Amino acid sequence: SGGYDGVAVTNVLGLETYIEGVLPYEISSSWHIEAQKAFSVAARSYAIGNLGKHEVSYGFDLCNTTNCQVYRGCGGVTSTVKEAVAATKGKVITYNNKAVALYYSSSTGGVTVSAEDCWGGKGALYMTAVSTPWERYMDYSNGFWSAEVSPTELCSYLSGTKGYTNLKGAITSIDVTYATNSTYVKSITFTDSSGNKQTITNTDNVRLAL
Repeated sequence: SGGYDGVAVTNVLGLETYIEGVLPYEISSSWHIEAQKAFSVAARSYAIGNLGKHEVSYGFDLCNTTNCQVYRGCGGVTSTVKEAVAATKGKVITYNNKAVALYYSSSTGGVTVSAEDCWGGKGALYMTAVSTPWERYMDYSNGFWSAEVSPTELCSYLSGTKGYTNLKGAITSIDVTYATNSTYVKSITFTDSSGNKQTITNTDNVRLAL
């Protein structure tokens, strides 16, 4: 269905079996059992909160990549993984007595960001910015990186690749507004050499734009 031209194979399985196939690939089966238990709850909450994510486009609930959660079946499932998942069976994170879609990441850069600043809206009040001073993000390529582009290249990228076509010339200035209690960018405004402006709002949109 949806985005496929040909045959698509969909794996239909129970929730707990699915979590077993996620845990060793999103974290490690060698981590402390309590960490694996905590992750089991997080992964289960994400799964339940995102059921139907790809239903319209592809005809299934969740994909097996980082777009959802990495799932690779039973190959990496160990007795410890089974123990952690079984010990937390059916447990999810709730807010106002309702299961919530929980989000996690491998690197946060020293702090997280609120759901409101990330995606907009005020529905997920339980997701606020939290400092992560223990995180060694500088040790990992997805935690710290840099890139340089010319003002003309930046305009070409934003206009041609990302579709912000009101930008016509070299970018002459960039104004940044930060999220509440976070180092994440809430909004960014680009101005080109002709005075045209483009503002991109919410952290996730800024990330996707760049």
